[in-house]
Amino acid sequence: MPFPSRNPRVRWLLILVAVGLFILSYYWGNRYQYGRLPDIEGVLIAPAMPLPGFALEDTEGRAFTARHLNDRWTLLAFGEIASARGQLAVTRMLAVANRLADRPRLRESLQLVLAAPVHAPNTARDFTRLSPILRLVVGDPDELARLATPLGEAPDGRGETQAALYLIAPGGDLLALFAASQPPETLAADLAALASRPPELFAVPRDE
Repeated sequence: MPFPSRNPRVRWLLILVAVGLFILSYYWGNRYQYGRLPDIEGVLIAPAMPLPGFALEDTEGRAFTARHLNDRWTLLAFGEIASARGQLAVTRMLAVANRLADRPRLRESLQLVLAAPVHAPNTARDFTRLSPILRLVVGDPDELARLATPLGEAPDGRGETQAALYLIAPGGDLLALFAASQPPETLAADLAALASRPPELFAVPRDE
C-alpha cells in the first residue's frame, strides 16, 4: 500500500499530529482517572481536614487516639450505644460494611467507631460482638470535645435521633460527611469511589 504522501513535510506533520494526539489522550486520561475528584452523594471535603489530637479508650480500657486513625479507613459517629441514636448509627455503619463484601481489601481496611461520653457496659459488649471492625470508644467531655467540636457535633452525641457519619481517610484526615438521611448502599458506593483514588489526590497541605 503506497504511503499517503512522499512529501517529507507532510510525513513529519502527520507524525507530529500522531504524537500530539497520543500525548493529549494520555494526559487527559490520567487527569480523568487520577486528577478529577469523584462525584459522591455525601459531602466531599477536599483537601481533607486534619483532626486534632484526642485521647479516648475502648470498652476494654485500651487507649484510642488519633494514631488509631492513621492506617485505616474509618466511619465515625457520635452517640451512646444505649440510645436509639447510637444503635441506629451502629446498624447503619454495619450495613455499609456489609455492602462492601465484594471489595474485601477495602472492607478489611475499614473500622467503625462510635464515640460517646459513656457506654452501658453490657450493651456495649453485646454490640462489639457483632463485628470485629466495630469499636465503641468513650472519653471525658473535654477529650471527646476535641474530636467532636471541629465536626460540629455535641460531645455527648445528643441532638437528632439519627447521627451523621464521618469518613476519615488513612492518615487521620476528615474526607467526607454523610448526612443521616443517606442510605447505606449509596454511602458504600461513595466510600468505594473515594478509596479507589490515589491518596495524594486528597492530600492535606502540611507545614514543613
